[in-house]
Amino acid sequence: MCVVLRNNLSNSVPLWYDKTMENRVYFSVRRKSILTWLVVLCMAGSAMSRIMVTCMRGAESSSNLWCQIILPMAASLLYAFFVIYEGNERLYKTTIPVMLLTVYFCFQAKEVYTGFWPIALCWGIYLIFAVVHVMLTNGKLQNRWPLVFSFFLICVLLAWEYKTSIFARAWGELVDGIPDVMILVGFVVMLVAMRPEKAAARSRWGDRCDGRRLRKLDPMMVISCYFMAHRNEATNYYEDALEVSELDAFIHKKRREGYPQLGFMHLLLAAYVRTTAAYPGLNRFIAGQRVYSRDEDIVFSMVVKKEMKLDGEETVIKLHLNPEDTLETVYTKFAEAVSREKSTTEATSSYDHLVRLLNLVPGLVLKFVVWLLRLMDYFGLLPKALLELSPFHASVFFTSMGSLNIAPVYHHLYNFGNLPVFLAFGRKRVARELKVDGTMVTKRYIDIRVSLDERTVDGFYYASAFQYLKSLLKHPEQLLESPAEVIRDVE
Repeated sequence: MCVVLRNNLSNSVPLWYDKTMENRVYFSVRRKSILTWLVVLCMAGSAMSRIMVTCMRGAESSSNLWCQIILPMAASLLYAFFVIYEGNERLYKTTIPVMLLTVYFCFQAKEVYTGFWPIALCWGIYLIFAVVHVMLTNGKLQNRWPLVFSFFLICVLLAWEYKTSIFARAWGELVDGIPDVMILVGFVVMLVAMRPEKAAARSRWGDRCDGRRLRKLDPMMVISCYFMAHRNEATNYYEDALEVSELDAFIHKKRREGYPQLGFMHLLLAAYVRTTAAYPGLNRFIAGQRVYSRDEDIVFSMVVKKEMKLDGEETVIKLHLNPEDTLETVYTKFAEAVSREKSTTEATSSYDHLVRLLNLVPGLVLKFVVWLLRLMDYFGLLPKALLELSPFHASVFFTSMGSLNIAPVYHHLYNFGNLPVFLAFGRKRVARELKVDGTMVTKRYIDIRVSLDERTVDGFYYASAFQYLKSLLKHPEQLLESPAEVIRDVE
């Protein structure tokens, strides 16, 4: 670990960044590569040939059926599936079928050998291969040679199990070994097809589709997720007043320059995005008692009314923002999302359709469905499509009380989902203040109230981040340019 000091206007704030992450090497396979499809063909062919051999020979017992037929078949097909659909970004998922195949070959060794040491030697080599595979696909190893060497030892062992040479056996026995040979050929092609690339971050085992697990955190932060299992009991509340007298002049200037709908909402959101670029801990969330980071994907949620009426329909907009986004980028994305939702009085968004569909489910069944969704979310198994529809899975939720002409509220955090920050701001208010020289001045303020999940970062971090946000709003011209540097969260 090393400390990166960054000047945030008037103060220097320590931010942590692991430089070793830049040197990680990740392996992947391209879906369009002929070698990738050859791997899939070998693994699928192994499963199909195993079925044919079973039909020809028959299964001797139920234990043989599960251990020597179903287990390797499922592992081969699962390996082929992960190579095709996850090989480019999440090659580490092939660890699951590799572990299953390791168990299968261990059973094979037990069938062939009777002595303790030969079996222990085989199991040890198989285990080494599995561990090396996990380390390689998770970016812990810089090259594939340890995997090549361990695979070579496995080939030697299997050749010995098949009495030194597979091809020296009788034809009937050779047919029995075809499925295993195809698995070995598939691994050989896979070793050639894997291509290394350096990256600061790629998905690894334990990550979610909406976040990267943080593994180098203070132990107290890790344990607090178990002491405070629910988000509401871990909520801190913060309020402040933002002086907007000079900010109004900036808004009117930008409106004259071609941004007619620009308002405080856009500036606050742009400032929050810029703050996240300097304080990446704001983009963390808790799921399954673990801390994750969304890295450069800042997900913003907000409820909007299609019509300002008591019975006006509401819908949710979600924006995917980037730490490098400027005020103009935020304004454009926000305006497009709002106009898209308000373009018709009918509920047309995917979120509205999902809510209406759930509304048709009987109460008892709906309770079970929500429980199942919670369980899947706990283990990170919710599909990305559902996460995209959920307003409760986001980096920050804004609510504007100013549009209702009332003061902001302290909004609760939802236990469902992983939303760590809920920010509410109210109407403008006028305050007359006495200066040091005795003169009276009139200033305009907007009050904000924020609910924060204290398990993501500590109070000092939150305080420093909001001081930085206030300094950005005092000098909003900074938001017109991309940040000079984007700090990345810890590993």
